[in-house]
Amino acid sequence: MATTKNKTPAPLASAKTAWVISDGTKGMEVQSLGLAERMRLEVEVIRVDASALVSKFSRLALLPFTPMPRPMAEAAQKGWPDVVITTGRRMAGFSMLARRLSKGVSQTIHIQDPKLPPHHFDWMIVPSHDKVRGDNVLVTTGSLNALTSEKIASTADTLPEIIYSLPKPVIAFMVGGSNRRYQVTMPDYFALGQFAAALAHAKPVSLVFILSRRTLDEASEAIRAAIKTARSSPAFYIWEGEGRNPYPGILGHADAMVVTSDSVNMTSEACFSGKPVYSYSFRDEGGRIALFHRIMEKGGYTKDAKSLSPYSFPGPAGPLLDETGRIASLLTGRNI
Repeated sequence: MATTKNKTPAPLASAKTAWVISDGTKGMEVQSLGLAERMRLEVEVIRVDASALVSKFSRLALLPFTPMPRPMAEAAQKGWPDVVITTGRRMAGFSMLARRLSKGVSQTIHIQDPKLPPHHFDWMIVPSHDKVRGDNVLVTTGSLNALTSEKIASTADTLPEIIYSLPKPVIAFMVGGSNRRYQVTMPDYFALGQFAAALAHAKPVSLVFILSRRTLDEASEAIRAAIKTARSSPAFYIWEGEGRNPYPGILGHADAMVVTSDSVNMTSEACFSGKPVYSYSFRDEGGRIALFHRIMEKGGYTKDAKSLSPYSFPGPAGPLLDETGRIASLLTGRNI
């Protein structure tokens, strides 16, 4: 829950314009853009270089001799926006620069814990599995995203034709990959294929696999081999990055989702669907990510896929998770 002792309600009710400052990292930028869209702001994306010193050493932004990077300076010549939104530790310094140099014209919103005191920003938005708290800190369950019901409904009507041909019910697998915590290997993807085939053997379902940017290029071969060597080979489709992207429309078409546990973003987005969501672990998670999954399970948003019997799958859906809309409402005072 948000704590706003030293803040007035709906501080950005009259805000109309926003900069989203980003180095182009999609998983970060989409959170900033999603919040700006739900706040109904006119957005200009300012692309900055992640190798800039202020990206690596955020506190340089507090020094009077630290200049703005050229993209920000050129945009500022047209006037400062009402709001500056950034996501991720690398972008924190740029937010602090905008706050100092705009002299209060722009309110800053920083998403995710930058490992800096919250008073360096007007608003900080952090997931509940991060520890930082403060009067200007808004706490979310999971990550923000750019999804809306309208986007899901419209893209659910434009999926690749092969997906519509698969017999219902359809189980969608959102597949991640290697990360800073561990490497995901071909045997891991083969095991995922075996798990999916076991579900389909217990109950007649079709399988759709959506591979992400972090998924190994050869992962589809391992998944396909596991399914084709199973006792009964179910109908399935693997999207490997070519042709029309089934995401996010698959969230509207599928009857349940299985999401690999390496991605907080994918899990949070799947829970926006209002469908049953299950978390599949390539490895046992630890630290903040393990805490995130415990919070999601305790809230009823997800269930542990491996702990379930295939014969009880899928179960009932959990509550729909729309933290982007909730945060936008808190900041603007409007029903989003």
